[in-house]
Amino acid sequence: MATKHTELDDASYEKVRDFVLQRTGLSFPERKRGELERAVFEALKATEYNSMDDYLEALSGAANPGEMDALVNLLTVGETYFYRDERQFKLLQNDILPKLISERASTTRRLRIWSAGCATGEEPYSIAITMRELVPYMDTWETLVLGTDINRESLRRAKVGHYGQWSFRAMPDNWLDSYFFVSSEREFHISEAIKKIVDFDYLNLKESAFPSCFNNTCDMDLIICRNVSIYFDQKTTDRMMEGFYNSLVDGGWLLMGASDPIPPKEMLWDRNYSGVFIYQKKSPASDARNRERKGDNSGRITLSSTVLEGTEERRGENVGPTDALAESRALIEVGQPVLAADQLAEKLKEEPKSCEALFLMAKAAIARGQLSEAKKWAQKVTEADKLNVKAYYLLSNIYQGLEDEDRAIECLKKTVYIDKCFIPGHFALGCLCKKQKRLVMGRKAFKNVVRLMIGRQKDEVVPETNGTTFGQLLEVAEMNLRRQER
Repeated sequence: MATKHTELDDASYEKVRDFVLQRTGLSFPERKRGELERAVFEALKATEYNSMDDYLEALSGAANPGEMDALVNLLTVGETYFYRDERQFKLLQNDILPKLISERASTTRRLRIWSAGCATGEEPYSIAITMRELVPYMDTWETLVLGTDINRESLRRAKVGHYGQWSFRAMPDNWLDSYFFVSSEREFHISEAIKKIVDFDYLNLKESAFPSCFNNTCDMDLIICRNVSIYFDQKTTDRMMEGFYNSLVDGGWLLMGASDPIPPKEMLWDRNYSGVFIYQKKSPASDARNRERKGDNSGRITLSSTVLEGTEERRGENVGPTDALAESRALIEVGQPVLAADQLAEKLKEEPKSCEALFLMAKAAIARGQLSEAKKWAQKVTEADKLNVKAYYLLSNIYQGLEDEDRAIECLKKTVYIDKCFIPGHFALGCLCKKQKRLVMGRKAFKNVVRLMIGRQKDEVVPETNGTTFGQLLEVAEMNLRRQER
């Protein structure tokens, strides 16, 4: 049977402390030694090991992953409940989520939120209920609330969605009647309408890769990670913050707990809403040049807001048939532009004038925030293929990021000269001319947009945009024409 001791000797304590830190990022310094010892001996009771040495050996062995899971479950039992921290939730409910919904309603109709360290699921379900109440015609939207945790037992309970009365101690009264049903005096089940909005998955913030399309952590509008990093060492916290930064869309939001460390100022703006702090990812368009001077490769840019407000360029675009190019596109999509560039460099050794590879090189440079480098690669595409509409269109966005709007306009004029039916080029030209008060040219561009819409299905997606439909784009163009007529 397992030992009944309740204290680890110094050597065993240091061994398990370092192992837990390495695998999970959870830090147990001397002042928290008792917490670690209690969890270790509680886990040991459920095993058949007769000594601590045997248990520690099994813990670190690949053949017994369940032992590590059992220990983590004891180390990370977190206290949570619905609508936790009312001030923060009211900020989300009254300001952040309505703002995101308003922005997305006229563009992508897509909303993605990640609850990192979700424990037994009360937080992501609270977000899903809030979305259900705020988003009009929600069934017509592409929505996701992702809940992740390192505690597999907590995730199991979250997926079941059964809760006791204590979980509702701060929740609005109407939620219980509207979104739960009672199976007994002590247990409440969350409705299937809310459960289908939320996906739960295992994710280790220390070891798992993010952003990644494989764990669905890309392109998040909002990440909530409250009272998690307080348990981490600094190295794990730094890695986590970098991952969150790259997982957010430009202008996306990060909500931390009041006791959590402040995120790096070079990555996120801090926003103070009546004493409640939330953090917003800095815009690459305004900060790209500063990142280039500092050599920071962490930033990514998307289509300029003058093209489509709040709309990101569709990534993973099919510009070449080969496996190497497809893999490079995938690497850019999951936030690995450096690896993509290395692979593309090998491709260019074989085919120096491959327009597909040169085009992706430009995108990889954009993903690293290196706009001047991206400009060089995009120009190489136009030199090799003077009629490449997508390259000129990409160049126009790069020039906007470099705040050279005159050259951006020249590139857009080339796109519509080469392809008179290239609607995104006409639309972007209209928006940029409007910004520069070139009203005659802008009006002509918007008229071209309206003319080219004839015969199009309004729900058809516009090429070169992230899910924007022709109907939504037509609405913006007609609105601008009406305003100019006044």
